[in-house]
Amino acid sequence: GGAMPVKETLSLGTLKELATGYFLERREMGVINIGGAGVITLDGKKYDIGFKEGIYIGMGTKQVEFTSADPKNPAKFYINSSPAHKAYPTVKIVKPVDGKPSPEGVKYCVQRHLGTEAGMNKRTINQFIIGDVCESCQLAMGMTELAEGSGWNTLPSHTHERRMEVYMYFELPETEAVIHLMGTPQE
Repeated sequence: GGAMPVKETLSLGTLKELATGYFLERREMGVINIGGAGVITLDGKKYDIGFKEGIYIGMGTKQVEFTSADPKNPAKFYINSSPAHKAYPTVKIVKPVDGKPSPEGVKYCVQRHLGTEAGMNKRTINQFIIGDVCESCQLAMGMTELAEGSGWNTLPSHTHERRMEVYMYFELPETEAVIHLMGTPQE
């Protein structure tokens, strides 16, 4: 899902199909901001979430609100959520700054540098919600950044037996497109 508050605060409600009093009653959530600076307010506590920063929100959080710092450059919150069986603490997650410890109350994502220029798949995988960064029930979430001149992000081709994988592309020039070829690695 997504939330792009412009001039007003957006509140996350629940759905009839969830049969819960609030959205995160039995769910957990991950959010990465792919737009301008924003604020996520969780049960009254505010978290400033900048461009390419994220947050893990644990089960049991009753009130979730999204706000942009500047309506002319609104935050664009990309959201993933999954069922949860245990409440884990909320964690703000950012990309590491060389040689500096993470700010208090903030965790650095794990960065994996993969691929090659020759293979056109040189990239950095920023693992936001993963065991080395924060605990979650079953949600994993990250952001892959391709190096200039690279066009592939999942080579070698692979499948996941026990989980799904979701892609959302941004910063794509209007003159370019994304094509996904799917199937088993032998096809």
